[in-house]
Amino acid sequence: MPKGEQKDDWLRTLDTCVMEHIAHSDLTSQELARQLGMSERQFYRKVKQLTNTTPHRYIHQIRFHTAYQGLKQ
Repeated sequence: MPKGEQKDDWLRTLDTCVMEHIAHSDLTSQELARQLGMSERQFYRKVKQLTNTTPHRYIHQIRFHTAYQGLKQ
């Protein structure tokens, strides 16, 4: 599998994990790291590398996007 596809697959997995727990206001990057079987530091580095933002910020972006989509309907 090409490297770009691996990154896309990993981000899709992360997005799915966030969406499964989006209703939990206490969702943290630590919890996501645990869900994905990674250390917190490894998770932080990977998210930062692939998205150019912190895991905390990435979670908020997904929440805002989801809220926006809900309001649009």
